[in-house]
Amino acid sequence: MKVYTARRAGAYKPLKLILLTVAILAARNAAALQQPDSSDNDFLDMLEHKACDYFIHECGTNGLVQDRSSDTSLTSASAAGFQLSAFCAAAERGWITRSDAAEKVLLLLKTYARLPCFHGIFAHYYDIPSEKVVPLASPADDGADLYETAYLMAGVLTCRAYFNRDDPTEENIRQLATRLYNDVEWDWMLQDAEGNRRNTLARYWSPHNGFQRARRLRADIDLSSMLVYILALGSPSHPIPPQCWSQGWTRDYQWMGTPPSRFIACPPLYAHQYPHIWINLRGMKDRHADYFHNSIRATRANRRYCLEQLYPGKNIWGLTSCDGPSGYSIYGYPPKLGETDREAVIAPTAAAGSLIFTPYAALSTLRVMYRDYRKKLWGRYGFHDAFSPRLDWYDADYLAVDQGPIALMAENFRSGLIQSCFMRNECVRTALDLAGFVGVVDDFENAPDVSPYALWQPSTAFSIRLDSRLKRAGRHSLKIESKTPFNGTDAITAFPQRHDFSPYSYVSLWIHGTDRLTVTIRDRRNNHSTLMEVGRVSENTGWQHVYYALPTDSPLDLATIEKISFSPPADAHLPSTSFNLDEIILVNRLDTQPPEMVTGLHAVPSRMPGEVMISWDPAPDDEPGGIPFRYDLRFSYRPIRSENDFARALPVLPAPDGYLSGASTNIHFGGLRPGITCHFAIRAEDTSRNLSPVSPDVALTLPRTPPPPVFMVDDFDSPAELSPVAWTPSSPSLHLSRSDENALQGARSLKITFTKKSSQDRWLHFRGDLDFRDLTQYRYLTLWVYGKTTLLLKLSGGESRRFEVGTASSALEDGWAPIIFDLGKVPRNERRSISSILFFPRPGETNCSGTIFIDSLKLSNERSP
Repeated sequence: MKVYTARRAGAYKPLKLILLTVAILAARNAAALQQPDSSDNDFLDMLEHKACDYFIHECGTNGLVQDRSSDTSLTSASAAGFQLSAFCAAAERGWITRSDAAEKVLLLLKTYARLPCFHGIFAHYYDIPSEKVVPLASPADDGADLYETAYLMAGVLTCRAYFNRDDPTEENIRQLATRLYNDVEWDWMLQDAEGNRRNTLARYWSPHNGFQRARRLRADIDLSSMLVYILALGSPSHPIPPQCWSQGWTRDYQWMGTPPSRFIACPPLYAHQYPHIWINLRGMKDRHADYFHNSIRATRANRRYCLEQLYPGKNIWGLTSCDGPSGYSIYGYPPKLGETDREAVIAPTAAAGSLIFTPYAALSTLRVMYRDYRKKLWGRYGFHDAFSPRLDWYDADYLAVDQGPIALMAENFRSGLIQSCFMRNECVRTALDLAGFVGVVDDFENAPDVSPYALWQPSTAFSIRLDSRLKRAGRHSLKIESKTPFNGTDAITAFPQRHDFSPYSYVSLWIHGTDRLTVTIRDRRNNHSTLMEVGRVSENTGWQHVYYALPTDSPLDLATIEKISFSPPADAHLPSTSFNLDEIILVNRLDTQPPEMVTGLHAVPSRMPGEVMISWDPAPDDEPGGIPFRYDLRFSYRPIRSENDFARALPVLPAPDGYLSGASTNIHFGGLRPGITCHFAIRAEDTSRNLSPVSPDVALTLPRTPPPPVFMVDDFDSPAELSPVAWTPSSPSLHLSRSDENALQGARSLKITFTKKSSQDRWLHFRGDLDFRDLTQYRYLTLWVYGKTTLLLKLSGGESRRFEVGTASSALEDGWAPIIFDLGKVPRNERRSISSILFFPRPGETNCSGTIFIDSLKLSNERSP
């Protein structure tokens, strides 16, 4: 947050003028970076033009574009999505006529209307001449690919909005685009192999295997799948439920760094770029992240790694998925694969795709690549796919998934055309509302690495500062102070980064220290309107959540708002000469109904000493799906009898980002001292931050049992239905059974039989779901194995949190031998909430089979069997 500071008329004028000048210059410089100068514009024009030419010229008579220039027969659905959008950019720039572009778009849409598809979902690859499906990895992978289809639909919807004239060709485009989008059965892909509906989408479906081999579209695997969920939420014909966003997609975020500058980790840079080619999320956020800021941070981290580790002293950067010396590879930050450092492959599309996030850094490195490497890196369609100056290796290929981001992000940087067209679709606005996205005036978090949401200017009667002691959300609120009584005319004014208020119905804000505020907005033509209060929620904390309606019948242009001002009326109740503002946002939903009180809170000791299992009944709410956004569970060594007691209690934080999803109604909490009495209480919170009453507390005195030297996880003697650990295989190619034919001790062991025939089986594993969570009291996990093999051990804190412990091998082909894993390789704080352990026999291998037995799985602090 940038602020102008003034105490009273005549005082601090030099400071006021200096800060005013600095703020104006900062705003002008930021605007200048978004408007390239003539030299940059000429360079970008050349870059974009050549990239668009790829989609114009490298296609068959049926309009299907080549997936890569070296293969004249193969196309992909995502390549068509980039192609359709590129036609819009080329027509707008005059490189082809609008009528020619419309004819090309209609041809491509007609081709896709007759291509084989599955429940409206297209395959990954098609053969251009025959228009038949080309299997992805094996003959059985010849079905639906929802990810590729989403990127095709992004282009389809962009064209539907761009070609809006009263012309037969353009009318046909709109009709066919609507049909293709409405035919996609997004909700059908919520199934799993057993026919159960999940909160996450499957990527693949095969006529041969159904959903058997389908992996889920999850954020920890590929953040660019965000676009799939947005298009699926907004579908007018086959939508997925709204809870698939907050209780499915967002639960798998993997965070790096610390607030307020942390970001969602996903190594290849394209994952942070592709959705933003179409979705304009600048000045927007949901309850989890600001995704535009997230991409800025991920880009800077990627760039910093390249400049510091790969090419010090050279301004070349950009790690993403691309060709490498050994074939197509995933490069990125954080580097998952060793070849990132060894091969040091840079892809120009990674920098070009970052033009809207880090414009100066992207332009400067693209110019360096063109100046220093163009003899080997530049050709008919601009930059080739990738290169490695370290290895003196240069790719000769062009890829549609490279040329698309180069062309479209250059156009977005210059005019915003692609984002503007896509965002005009009603289904997109619907989806963003259902996912909980709001426009941000300011949240006062003051992140140092991104531009502020708003610039603030108080009148001379006020001073303003960030307040970290009194806040309703996040780390700060804005404190407004005065030494003179409020007269009803003095105000503080925000100049928001987001000017378009038109998609929203209300201004929502939190106030503390006054019962009323006058809120006024002004547009670029200086039309103004004072907003009417239409809703309020008061808390006993002193904070009040207030809604103001945006005008619907005013000369005010809501798409060009320049200022929003706040002032207490002269007759407002003000217990002091200061008040606070927090979380000023734009919303479409007036939510003054808090969740109901949580009931059924229950706590019992788990099998692990010092650990408690806590459960409760779901709290009804008017949120999508009928449950709240999250639960706030706290504990204390004293009774929790009031709101103040609850505020002083310590939060139970099982998740790395510190909140419990509203879909969860149980938790394991460890690290408590045996023999003490703990008190637990809980409250629910919805997406509008309304809070339920605090539940009655539940007390539990933990047994005075110290942790035993050896903790038996599973001895496999109990029948499967009575076992403390539930064991399941990852695939029918691996079979588990309780066996009495061969046991180390006791009556039974666990028999594992596996067969690995293809690359799909390389990472076969069996998983044990634990009845406890806290592994911090022990250092080693030991088991006995009958049969010679190698096992890889991973610990899981849920689908999105997996930690590799390492591999170990048994020594005897025909006998029992111990295997010991050192859990100290996983950070201690991560070992507090481990829900499963996973064993991978002969990890990474194919064309092998075997039978082994395991027994006596235990935890200890001694490295001994």
